[in-house]
Amino acid sequence: MNENSTPTQEDDVRQIVRLLADIAILNGDHTTKKIALLTGLCELIGAKKWVWVLRIDTPEKDTPTFAGYLNGGFTTEEFLSLSTAGAHPQVSEIEAPMKKELEHKKCHITLRLEDYDRGLWQGSEVGELAKQAGVATFISSTRPMSDTTASTVVIYRAPGEGTFSERERRIAHIILTEVGWLHTLGWPEKQYIETLPRLPKSNMVLLSLLLQGHSRKEMAELMKLSPHTIGSYIKAIYKHFDVTSQPMLMNRFIYGDGHDVISHEFLEQNTLKTD
Repeated sequence: MNENSTPTQEDDVRQIVRLLADIAILNGDHTTKKIALLTGLCELIGAKKWVWVLRIDTPEKDTPTFAGYLNGGFTTEEFLSLSTAGAHPQVSEIEAPMKKELEHKKCHITLRLEDYDRGLWQGSEVGELAKQAGVATFISSTRPMSDTTASTVVIYRAPGEGTFSERERRIAHIILTEVGWLHTLGWPEKQYIETLPRLPKSNMVLLSLLLQGHSRKEMAELMKLSPHTIGSYIKAIYKHFDVTSQPMLMNRFIYGDGHDVISHEFLEQNTLKTD
């Protein structure tokens, strides 16, 4: 794809600069800034739904694993369908051209579904689950973080809203490549990233609901399982990630485990004293 094939217009440039400037001076943590950025970007390119996740690809698994699950525009039921679609085995086959492009370029890439889909999406189980989530097509923007991880933003359109244009893809690419600092924030610590793909697939959707803050009763109703079964699955997830509560799990996945923050004790011990 020729990155220079569709130059942005003056009005596009003004809106891009304004959005990036607003995010730079916005008060709040990385979650606040990410939500504001994606809300503004969706307004620019005519979309209402999005997710921002950490993608994990490992040699022992064909299907990618996703962590983070920051999202906007989805109902709880829609997000459950989307999470189920993301864990489906067909994802690896559908994404193969995109993954090949990412491995070849080893840099931030932004593609529309139509740029790499070989006709596998329409009619597939993944596509049908996506429809249940109110999704017909999307733009996927992926920034490699390591050999196995990448920060991924996906922006969606619902059935009947049409496909994204090349101009809209380029606007998304420009904005999302200019916030590299945001791509690095808010992911689990390395040891939890490494262990995440080993979590049973049956627990991945439940993990996404836990990270959204849903109660056990809500999760039981959504997944059509008994509260007892949900409780046993939750217990296994807590043990897997060495936490004892839902808030601890959420904090670990949204803010890390705190070891990346300089402690007050360290500052006090390493600050030069002046008379």
